[in-house]
Amino acid sequence: MKSVYTFYKERLIEISGKNRSLYLKNFNKKNGYDVGKILYNDQDKAVKLLSLLWCGSSDSFELIGKSTRESIIKASDINIRYQEEDEIKDENERARVARQRREYGKKVLAAEIQNLKTLKREIDEIEKDTGRYELYFCYPFVCGNCKNYTFKAPLFMFPIELSFPDDNTVNISFKAGERIQLNRALMYAIADSYHLNLDEMEMEFNSLAKFAGIQAVLDYLKKFGIYISFQSRKHVFPFNRYGDITDQDDLEIKNLSILARISLANAIYADYTALEKRNLTNDAINELLNTKIIKRRKEKCSKLYLINNVDYAQQQVIQKVNENGNMVIYGPPGTGKSQTIVNIISDAMAKNKKVLVVSQKRAALDVIYNRLGNLNIRAMLMTDPAKELQDFYTKSFSSHEALLKMNYNKELFSKFDNTKLALDEQVYNLNELSDFLNKKTAFGISLQEMYYNSYKIGKSSIEYEIYTAMQKDSEFMKLDYDTLADSLSTVYGKNNAEMYYDFVESKKANPFIDYLRGDLSIHVVAGAQSKLKQMMNKKQTYFDVGRYKYCRQILTYYNDVKSNKDLTPLTKLIASLEYPQLNHNLKLSKVLFPMYPFAKVAMTNKEKEIQQEIERTIKEIDEYVVEYEFLKDVLTENGYLMAINGIVNGNNETLKLVSIALNNYVEYRDITTALHNLKDAEKTILNFAYKNSNSYQKYCVILSKICQ
Repeated sequence: MKSVYTFYKERLIEISGKNRSLYLKNFNKKNGYDVGKILYNDQDKAVKLLSLLWCGSSDSFELIGKSTRESIIKASDINIRYQEEDEIKDENERARVARQRREYGKKVLAAEIQNLKTLKREIDEIEKDTGRYELYFCYPFVCGNCKNYTFKAPLFMFPIELSFPDDNTVNISFKAGERIQLNRALMYAIADSYHLNLDEMEMEFNSLAKFAGIQAVLDYLKKFGIYISFQSRKHVFPFNRYGDITDQDDLEIKNLSILARISLANAIYADYTALEKRNLTNDAINELLNTKIIKRRKEKCSKLYLINNVDYAQQQVIQKVNENGNMVIYGPPGTGKSQTIVNIISDAMAKNKKVLVVSQKRAALDVIYNRLGNLNIRAMLMTDPAKELQDFYTKSFSSHEALLKMNYNKELFSKFDNTKLALDEQVYNLNELSDFLNKKTAFGISLQEMYYNSYKIGKSSIEYEIYTAMQKDSEFMKLDYDTLADSLSTVYGKNNAEMYYDFVESKKANPFIDYLRGDLSIHVVAGAQSKLKQMMNKKQTYFDVGRYKYCRQILTYYNDVKSNKDLTPLTKLIASLEYPQLNHNLKLSKVLFPMYPFAKVAMTNKEKEIQQEIERTIKEIDEYVVEYEFLKDVLTENGYLMAINGIVNGNNETLKLVSIALNNYVEYRDITTALHNLKDAEKTILNFAYKNSNSYQKYCVILSKICQ
């Protein structure tokens, strides 16, 4: 289960622009404090503080006090407000200004301390309300751009606590029980930009002592493909030293340090961390995260004891909780989740069960408690068990006393049973209707699904055009919904849709693609390409089609003539077309028999003349195309005939098209193989979309709307 917890835990890290741990533009006294303005004027203290935090030491450090008073006042605007004492010659004036400077210095210190108290109070409220501790010392900062992201983000976040020993002192110390955090959101955002694998990266530390310094950390990150530049500087700077990050800035370390309230992850991140660390699990977690088969309970109770009105879906939820035990209920606000939970509680209490309701926010518990109505006398609401223990025992005793004094009206049980029987009959009828609506039709989906997914379309819409085309396509109409959905998933998943469209378009531009042999070796292709190049480069001697009366008819039936060697069918066909009157007389003479011998002789003489001309033409064509016979090695019979037809008719593009097809032979062969392996349903869908579109955009629209 540890790997499962890790997977879900990492999904809780937000890497959008809303995450303050990715781009911290500014802050106020409730969510941040600039430590850099204090440390900038006292680098020795900066080194000491960073050393303590780097090693995870629990020693306390005086952030504001006697030792830092001067540096804090110096960082303020005191020298702008008041002239420095050394510059004043008059003693009385110098004394007055010195007094003013002391008073203003006190106000500056008081304001700084008050800001830190405000920050601590905010942190404490959040921890009380959510259980999350969110105060971190952030140092150093990574600034710059990384593809889709702009960063002004802390590299490390050290969990710290603030304490106030007296009115003029603020101490800072490493928070016990917490760990130093490498900025996960930053790491995942960079990994998302460059498709990096961070599975083995360590992101939580008890101490950073194993790293000699910032450069050692950056060297560690380089192992995972993360590159950040760093120029070693002695000073820790105030946060406002660097403004907004520009689009041209590369990732670079800046020596900035602040205290900031930062939510590292979703509210349940800490829960996943605890489960991961201790590798805890139970049946409920296994069912939720591992999708294991739910174990049905042996005892089922058909009665439900509800105190609030429920709709059908809510009632089904409560019924399934009784049957299965574990369940996740989710939905947007206002869908009745709280009401369902209240009914689950009332049902369980009526069956003598105990119920524990937990929530991270007090408001959610208040809603449930108040909606229980009179039943809340049997409930205990606790927001802080450690502080409300005495109150818990007092309420428990009062609830117990109240239950002992309560009298139950037995007639209510009979009334309840009668009402339930009437409701059960109505539920039965509704279930019958539901079964009919949810039963799958021959098309593969139920009437309910059809209605849910339906919408009104106009006759001028693309949807109506597609629907009309579907009705006319008998092969397409044989496909059911599941077949359509599965086929479309395959078509999109393997990019077959785009490949099919491009291939058909290529064949329209170059028909020879479809007539290449499928088993050609590289040597045969190379040889044919070489000969084609020679043929195209030399001066062409065109075949004089005009000299041969029946050349075009012969080319049409050239393949049959060459394979059968029998010219009679072609001769008779040409004779009937050339001499229609003789042909008519011959047919008529079969009825008027005395004319037949004369008509037969006349037609036979013409056929002999035609056959002689055919034989002469075939001989000339054979002699002309002998140097193109190498095309038989790369083209099918029909492809070769089409090529010869083009060559003899003087089509200059024929050889060029064959050459282009051969140049891309391997690609076309692989595409042909891939498309050949498509299922019939997938081919039907692609063919339907193509023949009903006039552009790639419309082709994609048709595919996207087939299952809508």
